[in-house]
Amino acid sequence: MHNSVIFHSDRELNRSGWSTLRFNFRGVEESEGGYDEGRGEVDDLAAAAAWLNGIAPQSSLYLVGFSFGALCALRLGATETTVAGVVAIGMATRHYGYEEAGRLGKPFAVVQGEHDELADLDVVRNIVDAAHGTLHVISDTGHLFQQRERDAAGKVAEAANAML
Repeated sequence: MHNSVIFHSDRELNRSGWSTLRFNFRGVEESEGGYDEGRGEVDDLAAAAAWLNGIAPQSSLYLVGFSFGALCALRLGATETTVAGVVAIGMATRHYGYEEAGRLGKPFAVVQGEHDELADLDVVRNIVDAAHGTLHVISDTGHLFQQRERDAAGKVAEAANAML
């Protein structure tokens, strides 16, 4: 939640007129619970999405997730009909499979660092192509988008806005 890419993406989305919610998955920082290999964390995201749908039932729901959060967003987006689209930031393809992207069937975009040490850019391209999504590569940066956080955030907002 306090990662600089997520922080700046949240701010950039707000500047673009989006309402946003940031939260920590179970077991992160001061939150209760423990890591559940993506199962419980998708439940956490589903609960947050349900809460948002409850307070703004007329609004479309788009998910934005970074690294492990991108995996959770894709997993929920592939099964939850209320999710209108997904923006994945920094897909860590050397740690997770993103097979859900091929079943997403809704707008999908990825913002990826050119030199992401946790990903193979060709694998990311294949995932994006299989999902008929769009890929935004941020040059000269790695997984945490060091010194390029604001550039990545701008691409997150651009990708989200293009889904409308």
